[in-house]
Amino acid sequence: MRKISITFVSLLAMAATASAGADATKSTTKTTTTTKTTTTTKDTTASTTTDASASMQMPDPDPALAAAFKMMKGTWSCAGTMNGMDGTAMNIKGVTVKWSQELDKFWIRADLKIPKQKGAKRGMSMTFYRTYDPGTKTWTHLSLDNMGGWGHSTSTGPDASGKITFDGDMNMGAMSAKSHDYEQAGDKKGTMHLWGEWSQDGSKWSPGYDMTCKK
Repeated sequence: MRKISITFVSLLAMAATASAGADATKSTTKTTTTTKTTTTTKDTTASTTTDASASMQMPDPDPALAAAFKMMKGTWSCAGTMNGMDGTAMNIKGVTVKWSQELDKFWIRADLKIPKQKGAKRGMSMTFYRTYDPGTKTWTHLSLDNMGGWGHSTSTGPDASGKITFDGDMNMGAMSAKSHDYEQAGDKKGTMHLWGEWSQDGSKWSPGYDMTCKK
């Protein structure tokens, strides 16, 4: 349409020029043509707002978290052995582990309580937090205890036999060590076998604990 309009205006100008040339002595005609340009701006506010809102949507917990918690939820009673730093093993009983979900079910929490044992100053308490990243297909496990210790480990989940291995580090004051923690369904239905080991140099490993838990 714009091209047609320009052509029409040109024709009018040519006609006016011819008329002026035929009678130049009588009058001089001056023609001024004004072209109005309209610029249309597309309103992108709505689409930008929609895109921003979509990018700010909070994710939901991965189904793997719900499946794992379904197997662990509740309070478990445990008994077994625990090894001191010198390698001496002692029998422990009356241990409890309570599993729950926190932070909009993105974290599985476990509270472990070990009663005061003979010769110990007090009982032991540990809190674990565990989550799953579907992007890397990795489980992350964090631990804190009532002696100032803390740990961090990761796992890719159960192997073909159903055993879960967490590899990481544990720290207490100036001491740090490598850790392996294992979980597997127990020999009896409704039981769970938990055991672990540690190493200061990453090559020589010592047993840390070995417990069987049941609901």
